[in-house]
Formats: sequence, structure tokens, C-alpha cells
Amino acid sequence: TKLTPPHLIIALNSINSLYTAVILVRRMSKDTQDPKYESSHKPAWQPPSEEISLKDRLHLYNSITRKKDLFIPKQSNIVTWYSCGPTVYDSSHMGHARTYLSIDILRRVLTEYFGYNILYVMNITDVDDKIIKRGRSKYLFQRYVSNVDVERRLEFRDDLQNSLLLLQERLSSENDKDKKTMLKKMLSGLEETMLETQQLVKSPDCHGDELKRLARTAEYVLSEYLDKKLGASVTDHGIFQQLSSQYEEEFHRDMKDLGILPPDALTRVTEYVPEIVSFIEVLVEKKYAYECRGSVYFTTNHFHSTDIHQYAKLMPEAATNLAQLQEGEGELTSGEEKKASQDFVLWKASKPGEPSWPSPWGQGRPGWHIECSVMATEILGAQMDIHSGGVDLKFPHHDNEIAQTEAFYDSKQWVNYFLHTGHLTIDGCKMSKSLKNFITIRDALQRHSATQLRIFFLLHTWDSVLDYSSRALEEAQVYEATVKNFFLSLRARLQQLGDCKGGKWSKREIDLNNALSATQTQIHRHLCDSVNTGGAMRQLREMITLVNVYVSEADTAHNTIDSILLLKTGSYLYKIYQILGVLSSQQNIFMSAGSDADSGEDRVMPLAMLTAEFRHQVRKLARVSKNTDILSLCDKLRDEELVEVGIQLEDKPENSQNPYLMKLRSKEDIMKERGEKLKQLEDKAKDKERQKRIMEEKQLKAEAQRKIPPSQLFKSPVELEKYSLFDDDGIPTHYKDGEVISGKTRKTLRNAFESQRKKYEKYLAEQSSQDS
Repeated sequence: TKLTPPHLIIALNSINSLYTAVILVRRMSKDTQDPKYESSHKPAWQPPSEEISLKDRLHLYNSITRKKDLFIPKQSNIVTWYSCGPTVYDSSHMGHARTYLSIDILRRVLTEYFGYNILYVMNITDVDDKIIKRGRSKYLFQRYVSNVDVERRLEFRDDLQNSLLLLQERLSSENDKDKKTMLKKMLSGLEETMLETQQLVKSPDCHGDELKRLARTAEYVLSEYLDKKLGASVTDHGIFQQLSSQYEEEFHRDMKDLGILPPDALTRVTEYVPEIVSFIEVLVEKKYAYECRGSVYFTTNHFHSTDIHQYAKLMPEAATNLAQLQEGEGELTSGEEKKASQDFVLWKASKPGEPSWPSPWGQGRPGWHIECSVMATEILGAQMDIHSGGVDLKFPHHDNEIAQTEAFYDSKQWVNYFLHTGHLTIDGCKMSKSLKNFITIRDALQRHSATQLRIFFLLHTWDSVLDYSSRALEEAQVYEATVKNFFLSLRARLQQLGDCKGGKWSKREIDLNNALSATQTQIHRHLCDSVNTGGAMRQLREMITLVNVYVSEADTAHNTIDSILLLKTGSYLYKIYQILGVLSSQQNIFMSAGSDADSGEDRVMPLAMLTAEFRHQVRKLARVSKNTDILSLCDKLRDEELVEVGIQLEDKPENSQNPYLMKLRSKEDIMKERGEKLKQLEDKAKDKERQKRIMEEKQLKAEAQRKIPPSQLFKSPVELEKYSLFDDDGIPTHYKDGEVISGKTRKTLRNAFESQRKKYEKYLAEQSSQDS
């Protein structure tokens, strides 16, 4: 009401303009939903082509198909996985490490790289023929030794004699070459012990302690004899649990020390006996198993004759190998009562001296193969994605597992992917106590770090034969040092550069980033290729070299280092090494590079850098003035005093952009690394000296050889042991036993004669020339 007419007109016009604008916006909004507008006004957009080849998807070598199959879990990204654990009757050895470290690597890659959610189950076989026999013999031997004294010396002698006869009997029936060699050595040692015992029991100075010592010398053989003689009398079945508990605890400790992740679920046979009995009852009901004298056997012929089943899927060529089948039955199981030789035991009727549980067929205990089927299906159900174990378990163990489980569920396929880790050899030979190359995990960890052993496995494919040798472990040791030094140097460099700042990329940065992208692609493809860690590890090492070259060239040419790119590259490499278990996820090598964490290192590093810079300036002045005393003090500061407080200072060439590098490490690590470097230099010097000696010996041998007249070439004492008659030139015509030497061999001998003649003539000519 206070507005004058002109003002009113202006206000109305403004309102009208605003209204018109709103109507226009509404129309435009409506038009954008109009298909005609979309086709005529909306900018064209074409989605990028999605070309994911099969080689960029995970494949696993499947023992069922004997090829690399595309990995497809049953439930999206959820993976069910069962792994055969150890039979705990003895200390774990490097064969176990081969299996469980390899499986740990596979599990880490599938979980942390490919992002699968895995339910991983592993069993412990805590009742078995080996456990029973070892538990009884150990118990009987300890009791026996405690009772050995002078009064029983004749009884001890007789027991030792009987042990000797038992060993001879076993040797005569053994066919395995390695076991035969072991038994021969044991027999030789026992014969020496027997001789010493016979002399001792006749001596008036015979003492109980000496008899006990001799008994312990023959422990293995004497234990075998005692078990055969008295095993059935053992009523304290708690000894079996004590033995299995002892070695299970030791196994878990070994696995932890190797850095192997624990299973999500751990099963023990003795905890699942009722479920095993129920499982076997179903098989009997379905006519896949039959009872005989308190034992129950699986009938392989009936199983194989059905339309949907096939026996020995993994190794059909071994289905009739009765020796392997019997080995899978156990040493205390004869199987004489089974209907067919290929049938295998599900439930064993217990004999005196053995642990037992109640069942519809009487007191007994589970067979070896049935335990895994029951424990796996109890947790994972009727079908699983992955089943793993050592390659030696393929037949009969895993093939029998498949048969009894698929019979139980009337299914065609229980396991989708069978993964078997490769054999481990020692210096090219099968690991065997007879060859004295039997290495426990404890022994291996005293010689090498857990990281070195892991790297040793990572440098090879998990399903191939792997040779444990000093040369292979040296390669792993060098690789470990390379990785440690790289990340320590990278961390120190990032600390020198300060807050991460980028800049304009030169060709150097573009090349490094392209190399990183190529590395990421290649590593992905290696891991997709049945987790080929050997290829991935080589690719990682090549990338480390490229980063080192980038930094080194920047130092020499005084170029700027792009700390953001450096951090990005290092972070990727660190992540992959973490996934593989080489580096711990708890370590944070980049903590000081841009981190706000208030750590002791953040407070110490600036002081350490000031010390290093002050020392560097002092060294420069001392070099100019040629003051050796001050230079010696600078070296002492670097080599002794800074090391004592955990600071490793490395001097770089004077023309470098950064003439020194500072690393914070423990004194022990620094000294260990120095010791290893010194040892490498010493070994290199020794090897050079050895090669020199070999060369000198070859030269002396060659010099002595050329002085031999050709007519005497085959008449040395060694040669005369082979030949008896010679022709006019001194070339053999007959062997020692009178056999005529063939024409072909004579031709070879004639060639050797002519070669020696030329050497001898040359020697005579040189001598004549010197005399002149």
C-alpha cells in the first residue's frame, strides 16, 4: 500500500519475468525426459569395451582334470576348503613344511589378493597305527631301560640278540631301496652293540649304567622287538593321547614359527568317533560297505559298478596297486578277512594293546581314510570347493575319501578342485633317514629364517618337485636381503625427501610409472596362472631394480625425485610382499613418510640426520686437509657408535645428490647383515682359492700325463688291473680275465694312444729345445 503506481508496475513486471523464467525451466526439465530430446540433444557416450580374457581370471591346477581350470566357487566369493593335516607321531619335517607353507601361500593369495572369503578346515590325525605303535614301543622301552641292571644282563643280551634276528628278518623282506639301505646301516650298528654287550656281560666290571647306555644305542630296534613281544599287554591307553598331544603341540609351534596362518576350524579324529560310526552305518545300509570279524570294509567293485560313480578318480592307473593300497591300511592292519584285495578298511576291530571305541560291530577304531570324509562334511557339507594335501596322498588316501563320500551322498562330485603340493627332495635325493638327509622344521629354522624358507618356496611353483639345497637357500637368502635393503633404503629416502610433493613428470617418471603398470599386469597374470608365485617374485625383483636405478640416476644427475610416485610404487610392492607373507602386515615402513603418528623414530630421525650432515661436512674438510685421524673418527662413528644405538649410516659417492643414507634398525640386524656380507666375501675368496688349486692340480696332472711314453700309457698299476695282454705298441688286446677286447673298444684305445703320442712328442721337442 505504500508503493506508488510506477513502483507497483516495476514490481509486477519483475514478478512476471520470474514467473516466465520458472515456466521455461519447467519446460526444459520436461523436454530432457522426452525421447526426442535424448536422441537429438544428449551428447553421445560409448562405454569402454570390456575385454577380460580368461588369462586374467584365476585358474588353479586341478588334480582331478590334470589341468588348470577356471576357479568358480559354489557361492559367489565364499570358498570352502579342507586340508589334510599331519599324523602326529613324530617331529614335523621339511616335507610337512613343503605342504603347509605352500597351502598357506595359496590361501593368502586367494584371500588377500583375489578377495575370497575362505572357511579353511584342517584335521589332526591323533589315532592311527603309527601313533599306536610309536606310543607302545616308546612306553615299553622306557620301562625296559629303567629295569636293566647287572642281575638282568643275560636277559638283556638275549633280548638284543632277538632284536638282531628280527632286524635281519625285516631286511630280507624289504624291497624299498632307501629303507633297505637304512636297515643295513642299523644292522651294522646293532652288530657292534651286540659284540660290545657280549664282552661286557662276561666282565666282572659290568655296571648297570653301561648296560643302559648300550640299550639306548639300540633303542629303535629294541623298541620294535619289545612291541612285538609285549605290545598286546599294554593297557594304559593314555600313552597314545600323550604322544599325539606332544607332537601336535610341536607341530603347531613349528607352523607358527614358519608364519603359517592357523586354520579357521581344527578337527581331531578322536573328537569325531560317534559321527564316523554313524557315517559308516549309512554306507553299510547302502551296500557300499560290509562287516567282517568286527571290521568294516568299503567295497570298491560295487562302488565302481554303479552308473554315477568311478573309483580312483585322481589316479586310475594306481587302482590295482595293491602295495599302495596296503600301505594306506596301516602297519597293524592285515586285511586278510576282506572280500576283495581292492577293498579298504573303514572301521578296524581293535586288538589287545590298542585304543578302542564302541560301535555296532564291536570295540574298534576308525580307519585312516574315513576320518577326513566325516570331519570335512560335518563342517563344510556335502560338497566343497577345495581339498588340498601333499601329492603323496593322491592314492589311496584321497581317492578313497572321494569314493566313500560320494557313496554316502549318492553324488557325482564331492570336491570341485583338488590341489596337491609337489614333492620335496634334498640335494636331488628323496628325503630319507637312511640317506641321513632327514631335516626337521626345527633344524631348518636353526639354519635359515622363516622368511628365507618362505621365499625359497615362493620362487617355485607350489605343485612342482622342489629341491632343498644349499644353493637354493642361498638364493632365498640373497632375495630376502634385497627386499629388506630396498624397503629400508626407500623409507630412508622418503624421510630425506620430507612431505610428499609432486611435480611435472619427466620421461623418467613416465617410464617408471609405465613399468609399474606393466608389473601390476604381469603379477596379476602370474597369480591368475594357478598362483605362479615364482613368476610374480621375479617380476617384483625386476621392479625393485628399476626403482633403485631411478633413484640412483637421479642422485648422480642431481635430478628431482618424485616422492609421490616413489611412495606409490613402494606401497604396491610392499602390499604384494605382505600378501605373500614375506613382510608382516604389522610392519609399516612408510610410517615416517607423511604420517602424523607420534613415534620414537619421528623424534630420533631429525637428530640422526643432523648428526649425519655434520659428519659429512667434517669428512669433506678432512679430505681436503688429508687429516686421516679425523677420517678415522668419522668411520668409527659410522661403523661402531651409531650402530650401538641402532642407526645404520651408508656413505654414497661424493658426487651424489644425497651423499649419505640413514636407516634406523636394530643393532642385531645391522651386525647380522655385516656378518653375512663378510661371510659371502670369505666364501667367495675361498672359492676362488679352491678353483685356483683345482686349476693348478689339473696343470700338474696334465704335465705329468704328457711325460708318459705312449707305450706305457696302459701299463700303470691301475690299468694293469684291467688288461692282461698288449700289442707291440702297448695297446691292450685282452681284459684281465682273458676276454678279447672288441674292435670298437680297440679303436677307442688306439685313439687315446695316438693322442698321448702327440703330447709326448711335443714334450720331448720342448725338452730338446731347452737343452739346446
